[in-house]
This record gives sequence, C-alpha cells and structure tokens, in this order.
Amino acid sequence: MDPRRTRFAQAAVDFAGYFETMYEDLRVVGACPRKPVLRLPEGESTGGGTQSVQHILLEPEVKGHRVITVGWVNKANQTALVRTHGCLAQMHKQAFGEGKLGLDPASYQHFLDQLRNLCEAQNIDLRIQTTPPAGPRDAERDRASVRRSHRAFVLVGIVLLLFLVGATAAIIYKFYLE
Repeated sequence: MDPRRTRFAQAAVDFAGYFETMYEDLRVVGACPRKPVLRLPEGESTGGGTQSVQHILLEPEVKGHRVITVGWVNKANQTALVRTHGCLAQMHKQAFGEGKLGLDPASYQHFLDQLRNLCEAQNIDLRIQTTPPAGPRDAERDRASVRRSHRAFVLVGIVLLLFLVGATAAIIYKFYLE
C-alpha cells in the first residue's frame, strides 16, 4: 500500500490490479482483439470517494482502432454500470454515423457475463444500460421540436384570432350596418 494514497484511492488501485489479473487472458474479438482495462483514478486522493469512478475500457491491440468505453466502476459506493452490445452500437451510430461498432456480440456478451460474476463476487451493484443516455444532440433535437410546437401553436392562435375578428366584423355588419 502506498502511504500517500487515501483509503478510497488505494481501494481503487487494488481493484484495478484485481481486474487486470481477472481479465489478463480475455479478449473481446471483432474488427480487432480488445483487452478489458479498468482505468486507475488520477492522483493520490479521490476526494473522500467522490472522484473514484474508474472507466471500463476495451483497448485495441491493433493501432488505428478506437478505445471503447463500456462502463464504469465506483469502489467507494460499490456501484458499477456497463452497457450492452446493442447500447454501444447505438451510441457508436449516434457519434460516428454509419459504420459498425467492431465488436463480436457473442464475445462481448462473454465479457459482460464475466464482469457480472466479478461484480457479484465483490458485492458491487452492477446496472446494465440497454439504451444510450440522452446526449447533447438529443437535447438540441428536443429543444428544436419544442420551438416548432410553439410556432405551430402561435400560428393556430393567430388564425383563430383572425377568424374571430372576421366573424365578429361580419355579425356587426349584418346586424348593425344593414
């Protein structure tokens, strides 16, 4: 144990070492083999555990391929999140447009099952994310939709107002000016 590290930082480092040992020989295949890696927290302190999130990555073993972040672990509060293959594929499509994720679904599922077993053995509450979170693009699309709805509502209101003014003018003309 490094005496400069806080208890939470040391727990994160220890878990990363355990994770590395557990997945030393496992590879997720696809466009290129990828090794599961758990990022170490930065620095000697995690701010009492508030900064102890460690990202779970699939690092490519062939240059020119992207690192894929598949989830995270927080040893301080014993929680974790991992995304399904389908979720990752949707996120990839949102970020990069067309193109394949490059992970074999069966191989990724095997990794996911192993991770589930690891979290269970460590009493870590693992959540499985099946759909991408709403991102900035989704939020902007939602705001644009609301703006269009407001414009349509205002336009319908103006048309109704003009109709009422016209109907009122017709009634006044018919009953009072004839």
